[in-house]
Amino acid sequence: MPARPCHVDDDIIYFYVCPDCRKRHPPFATQGTHPSVPPAQEKVVAVNSSARERRTPTKIMPFFPPNIAIQRMMRRPAKSEECAHWKTAENIGPQPPVSQDEWFEGRDMNAPLQDVHDGWRWRNIPLPST
Repeated sequence: MPARPCHVDDDIIYFYVCPDCRKRHPPFATQGTHPSVPPAQEKVVAVNSSARERRTPTKIMPFFPPNIAIQRMMRRPAKSEECAHWKTAENIGPQPPVSQDEWFEGRDMNAPLQDVHDGWRWRNIPLPST
């Protein structure tokens, strides 16, 4: 499993999803049933010697909390500087949207777009005023 070397196994939450209504159910052990999940939403994997059924949910939704993911990302060395690499002395603060003509003038049309920030639409969306 590739998540083990990254040490994120403990942070991943596995929700069990109803295949009919798509309702999420909280994590629970696969041994036995959980009161909030009807048996029809689980499949019997094995029956052990004491006649207890081992059940496994039919749909699983792994979830990694965004707040933990952002915290881990921002703890990396020089990540805050990387997030602010586009700031210069003249563009600190709110800026008006860039017109398509201005965007075309500032770009080499033979150069490929490297990421989403290179596109015109990214620079054209006005931010809400606070």
